Amino acid sequence: MRFEHTQTYGFQAAFRGMRNPLESWDKSDSKIKILIGKKQNDERFEIGEKDLELAQRLIAAGNEHAKFLRQIAVWVDITAPLYFWSECDTYKVGTTANSTSTMHKLGYKEFREELFETRGYEGTSDLLQDRINRLNAIRNNWLQAKENGDTEETNRLFRLMKAELPTSYLQTRTWSANYAVLRNMYFQRRNHRLSEWSEDFVRWISDLPYARELIMYENKD
Repeated sequence: MRFEHTQTYGFQAAFRGMRNPLESWDKSDSKIKILIGKKQNDERFEIGEKDLELAQRLIAAGNEHAKFLRQIAVWVDITAPLYFWSECDTYKVGTTANSTSTMHKLGYKEFREELFETRGYEGTSDLLQDRINRLNAIRNNWLQAKENGDTEETNRLFRLMKAELPTSYLQTRTWSANYAVLRNMYFQRRNHRLSEWSEDFVRWISDLPYARELIMYENKD
């Protein structure tokens, strides 16, 4: 499972809007810091103490008060097994995904072990290899049927190939969400029995800007 090309946007606008209800913009102490790089300069939003204090008070007050979190957007490319995506798809509000297609691309390359999540096969890797061998046998027959122009057999073998595909098959999606959604997902999934959630997903969230102060924040009072 991999998380690549993570991008976050919207901190400045979200924190400005956070102060709109009381028109307390003059109390904002956050700032934009310019990072000097070799090829280009980057900007980083630094949350001030007063702004962070207000943000955490709003978070502690409940989702309806912490609406500013919905305006901090995140994009990432996630490569994960199909069984992860079936659970992730329960989070439909505030998320969008564009995936690589099993309908259009399945079978056009040989099945290999690196195309599957191998966790869970420890000590029984021969089971995965048996499944890969069977998929490749179906694929070879499918390619032959395509070459012969046998549409009915081509369609039958393609359906069989999809039916035999284990949920450990890795699929890449460009996935977008926001800090409010991620906060909800974090608290629901941090103790999940699947390590893809409790370890991989939580580790990725932990590395996001101000994740511990906003997404993972817990009011101890």
